Amino acid sequence: MTTTLHTEPGSSTPAGPGVLFGRSAEGFLAARVGDNAFAMLPGGDGRYYLASAWYIARPIAEWTRSDFYGHSGELADEAAFRAQVEENALHQRQRSALDIMWAGLVWTSFVYCAWMFFRHIAAGFAGAGDAATFEGVFSSAAEASVLFGMLALMGSARVSHVLKQIDAEASSRSEGVEKLMRDGLGGLLLLGFAVTCLVLTGSRVGFMITGGVVVLHAWWDTRTLVRHTERGLVRRVIGRVTPFLAIGVVAWGIWLAYAEDESVADGLAGAVPFTSFQRLQTYWFAFQQHPVFGIGLGNLEIVRDHVTTLANARALLAPGDAQNVALSWLVEAGVAGTAALTLLLGAMHVQLARGLGSRHAPRTFLRLALAASLLLLIHGLTDSSLSLPSLVLLYAFLLGAGCGVASWRRPSSSGASQEDAGS
Repeated sequence: MTTTLHTEPGSSTPAGPGVLFGRSAEGFLAARVGDNAFAMLPGGDGRYYLASAWYIARPIAEWTRSDFYGHSGELADEAAFRAQVEENALHQRQRSALDIMWAGLVWTSFVYCAWMFFRHIAAGFAGAGDAATFEGVFSSAAEASVLFGMLALMGSARVSHVLKQIDAEASSRSEGVEKLMRDGLGGLLLLGFAVTCLVLTGSRVGFMITGGVVVLHAWWDTRTLVRHTERGLVRRVIGRVTPFLAIGVVAWGIWLAYAEDESVADGLAGAVPFTSFQRLQTYWFAFQQHPVFGIGLGNLEIVRDHVTTLANARALLAPGDAQNVALSWLVEAGVAGTAALTLLLGAMHVQLARGLGSRHAPRTFLRLALAASLLLLIHGLTDSSLSLPSLVLLYAFLLGAGCGVASWRRPSSSGASQEDAGS
């Protein structure tokens, strides 16, 4: 891989998928990787440096020094140039694979949302009962809201990713709209249908929490579009105010979850205000009985059956068990099991944070994985119905894919890559 490449002027030599080496019209070594062009140009004192450019339509044999404008560091020899170019080619293949996977995930999720939406509407018109509606599919409105909230977050992330690419490429309005419809249509459709399904679930708490997290993620992922002085005063003010508004909406949703518990069924005895606190108190007492290893996975219903009385029935017979993910884990797995799970999730999030901080990997997808964790964490403060298989699998996929992406190494010659501009 590091042997010197010998080419004659006017010739081109393929060297792996998407990589083409050759000699330019002026005799310097050059390479094409997709739409990126690289050259090994002589500098002062007999040194060489890596030059780059974007989309030179002519063959390599017709390239000249004036075609290149990027400077990506010094090169020791031709072997170093070849290594840099092949590293960039590997990075572009990884980005292409990630984009295909992401697009497939978005379109698959859109089909699911559309199917659930039309099924719910058709059942309402046909009078088919609750079996075909959201109430029949999900055990609680909170359970439905967290799933559709996750899908809405995925759609929003895809749209913001495309918007950043449009801004980085300085596209005209017509070109930007064309690219948004071509690359971001799936995200727009998924976002629209997921939000619609979220509204139809009837969970006001879920809608507020999801809306706050989606807006917060969109601000985080696109803040570079509004923070520069040339963006105008209005955009900068929006960029300053948006995160505080999003956090306020999330906090309001959490307060409503405890002050007006929407999970409790009407007509149960023992109606008391703040039923969620009564539920938390009951399960906290159950945890204290078996604090180390818990009562065993899946045994929360046994605890509920043993401690339910007429006074607390309204709170304990509501779906969602402990209404708090951390407390549910403590009751079922004890301190030992909860600590092991926390360490595992913590290690994965450290990997995501390192990838985000080092900027070696596409940051948009890493932000999506972290925002998904934030959404589940906030939902977990008010609902413990996170055992929905489809939700768990989707979250595990996002988290695992994010950790894989975080381990990528961005090539030092990536300064000319337009793919990285919107990350």
